[in-house]
Amino acid sequence: MENTNIKQEAKRLIDELPDNSTWDDLMYSIYVRQMVEAGIADSGFP
Repeated sequence: MENTNIKQEAKRLIDELPDNSTWDDLMYSIYVRQMVEAGIADSGFP
């Protein structure tokens, strides 16, 4: 996956969460994002 501005991506993740989200919800979103990126990198997909 191409390098993106981490700060912009973090803001996007936060903006997509519902208003009543918890810190755990945010951490889960970050975790899922990292796992998807790792899977894509492992697959060799550009």
